[in-house]
Amino acid sequence: NDRIEFEKFIESRRIWIQVNLFSTEKNYYLMQFTDISHEKKRLSTLEKLVRASDDFLQMDQTEIDYQKVCDDFLDLMEAKIVVFNLFDENGKSFTAKALSGDRTMIKTAGNLLGFQLDGKKWDYHEVTTDEVKRGTIIRFSNLTDFASHIIAKPLLFLIEKLFNTGEFILIKIICKDVILGDFIITMDKDTLFDKDNIAKIFTRQLGMTIMRNRIKEKLVENESLYQTFIDTSTDMIYLKDEQYKHIVANRQLADFFGKDIDEIIGKSDFELMPFDYAKSCRQADMLALANKGVNISEEIIEGKVFEARKFPVKLNNNKTGVGGFIRDISYNKKIESELSNEKNVMDAIFKSIPGIIFLYDDQSRLVRWNKNHEEITGYTAEEMANMHILDWVKGDEESQKAVLEGISKTLTEGLGDTEAYLQRKDGTKIHMYYAASSIYINGEQFIAGIGIDISKHKQYEENLRASEEKYRLLTENASDVIWVYNFTKDRYSYISPSIVHLRGYTAEEAMKENIHNSIDAESILSIESEIKRSLNEFIAHPDNHKVYFAEIKQFCKNGDPIWVEISARYRYNEDGDIEAVGVSRNITERKKAQEEILHLSYHDHLTGLYNRRYFEEELKKKDIAENLPIALVMADVNGLKLVNDSFGHKMGDELLIKAAESIKSICRSDDIASRLGGDEFIMILPKVNESDVERKINQIKEHANSERTGAVDVSISFGYDLKKEMGKSIIEVFKNAEDDMYRHKLYESSSMRSRTIDIIMNTLYEKSNREMLHSKRVGDLCEIMATKMGYDKDIVKQIRIAGFMHDIGKIGIDEKILNKEGKLSQDEWKEMKKHPEIGYRILSSSNEFSEIAEYVLQHQEKWDGTGYPQNLAGEKIAVQARIIAIADSFDAMTSDRPYRKGLSISEAVNEIIRYAGIQFDSSIAAVFIKKCIPELS
Repeated sequence: NDRIEFEKFIESRRIWIQVNLFSTEKNYYLMQFTDISHEKKRLSTLEKLVRASDDFLQMDQTEIDYQKVCDDFLDLMEAKIVVFNLFDENGKSFTAKALSGDRTMIKTAGNLLGFQLDGKKWDYHEVTTDEVKRGTIIRFSNLTDFASHIIAKPLLFLIEKLFNTGEFILIKIICKDVILGDFIITMDKDTLFDKDNIAKIFTRQLGMTIMRNRIKEKLVENESLYQTFIDTSTDMIYLKDEQYKHIVANRQLADFFGKDIDEIIGKSDFELMPFDYAKSCRQADMLALANKGVNISEEIIEGKVFEARKFPVKLNNNKTGVGGFIRDISYNKKIESELSNEKNVMDAIFKSIPGIIFLYDDQSRLVRWNKNHEEITGYTAEEMANMHILDWVKGDEESQKAVLEGISKTLTEGLGDTEAYLQRKDGTKIHMYYAASSIYINGEQFIAGIGIDISKHKQYEENLRASEEKYRLLTENASDVIWVYNFTKDRYSYISPSIVHLRGYTAEEAMKENIHNSIDAESILSIESEIKRSLNEFIAHPDNHKVYFAEIKQFCKNGDPIWVEISARYRYNEDGDIEAVGVSRNITERKKAQEEILHLSYHDHLTGLYNRRYFEEELKKKDIAENLPIALVMADVNGLKLVNDSFGHKMGDELLIKAAESIKSICRSDDIASRLGGDEFIMILPKVNESDVERKINQIKEHANSERTGAVDVSISFGYDLKKEMGKSIIEVFKNAEDDMYRHKLYESSSMRSRTIDIIMNTLYEKSNREMLHSKRVGDLCEIMATKMGYDKDIVKQIRIAGFMHDIGKIGIDEKILNKEGKLSQDEWKEMKKHPEIGYRILSSSNEFSEIAEYVLQHQEKWDGTGYPQNLAGEKIAVQARIIAIADSFDAMTSDRPYRKGLSISEAVNEIIRYAGIQFDSSIAAVFIKKCIPELS
């Protein structure tokens, strides 16, 4: 009877097995195998993602373990098979670097195909290229759709049928707009892929890791690529000499300080950042030198968390400097924080639930429990680990029988409950009620549930039998409604007075009802069979004091519906009638919360339309012969980005809401209208023809034309396609509708953007009358200068319009700043300096104004390169922008402001002369002074 226990990792199936080996008297051996993979994989998705992030950080210092990456991704995605392809740097081919999943399936599929997938090199195919352009994550409904262009369809059909495969998902691995590789995910037949965001986060970090490793490999191969590495690294990199002054810095570090690289070289941290931050950096540098090794520290600067790696470096002069990498790890910290918050929430729930919570594996061994379990039973956590469920009922045959029956029912029916005595560590017993359900985790069956100490409840029952007076006092003062229903006489024999708080009826009024008119008809239908079954069960086993639970709908005296949770137990009364003794509790708010959660999971929170998840599920359901012809209508709100840039995201949200209302206005009960994301919407219209679709689109446009967001019209571009026979792929219909929509959007959106720019100018003038007058004067001055400089009429007109619209970007500046009477603060001036870029984004969105957008962007640049936003100098600044700069400055100097009097023309001319060759183009300044000023005097 000796026993040996050990664990073994089975590589072929990639699962963990626990082996129990028993010896018998006849020298035979009994071996028990238990799959314990779930114990090895108990991390939540977020925990796994954070773990993977840490692994990627480690891979920065070592070679990438592609097989481990593939295994981790399979675990995160919960897929059937994952293939990891790595693209060659020339982008013409790619190689299957790793495969994860069912190795038998992978090997068999390779035999059928005539080649093994491991290490297979593929040429990049044009069809695949076009499909990949659709986005980061591309879905294929089956293997045939995914690979029919390279493998014979009959062979693909055979593989699909043999291995019961479902969706194929291609997920690109991208870094800095370069496709480095992809994952190909194979799902089970009836399993939908729903981990888009997790996949994007994982592949984004993997892409960064692959890119960094490639750069480091090239650096080893060729020292001349050193500067390329530090410039393309996403980390901030520096090297300081023995006096802690920068001798090497990359662009990321320069951007962090808001300076050019040349401005950093030769300066210490105390010359570049506030004293407290600089002091912290200096201490970390000194610590790295003192320890003669890598010093890793975290620093919080302006609300962001940075990981700094600092290390001593031998310089050419035999002196020692300090090198460092600084990485923004705010995102990882956020993930860790969210994971910690989630764990805290779950811990709080576990602690706050009364009674015990338990989770038993398929061997009836305890694997998880709450703190109350330890406190009630008296066992420590170490003692409770892997205790068998029957350990709690040792020596109590009746309780053992009840527990075993409860386990059997839970495993076969999914739900079960029982009553039994629980034996504490000190030998005392508690009368417990257990309710449990069967759940599957990673494909393995567990029993999860709660246990409630009902010792007092049992004592109450004894008291009720002993004294009717105690019974009355207890029920009348209970917050829940206690009732007794006589099934033999089909009427209530008792209802506690608290019924008035539940339904508005007095106890006497409620007693006149029976079970059929006191409960909603639908609820009666749903519990009728359970009532019959439980009555028969009680008649067969009257000593089994089982408690039954149900959720029903009832109506209050005023007609309002409420949801009620009832718990009841049968008994024979003294007359031999069968009665149910029960408790009713109002759970209306809980039901509303459940319904709200369900609503949020399938609806877009902004517009109230269905979301992409619901659309994808419904598209599969609607794609049936009974719904033919079925149309997919794509819709795209025109000018959303322009509205967001100009008037803010709040107005952009209002634009989307009104567009959604217009779309919703034409929907029938079986139509589906969803927001795919951003400014895109889609409708599923079953049983329609082309004329029906055109009519509905026109109705939406009419509705939209009657709507406005502020001064902006609601403009929507549409495209559609119909599926008239089942042989046509619904994915093809979707793509055709999308292409049709983009064709319409090409000319509709352009026209709308031009109208919106006119609205923006008018809105700016409404915000500030001073800006209107200033813009008109600058436009007139630009026209005069361009004319004097000999430009033809078309160019003169263009320069005049550019001058007139040069400050259009101020629409994005707070009205308080525009109209402030005093001088602007440093923060206000920083905000004001954004207006050339805002103006550029607004004007470049329209073909009509795209050319003058560049002049507006550059009108604050200076001849010596000290202007903004691009620090352009000399003739790199467009001549039109140089003309606007003089006109803008001259009008600003000669105009009165609330905080100062305007200069005279002669004083303003002196200023232009003074700054010619510094701020202004000297030749244009000369034309302005000699030829334009006389006309203004």
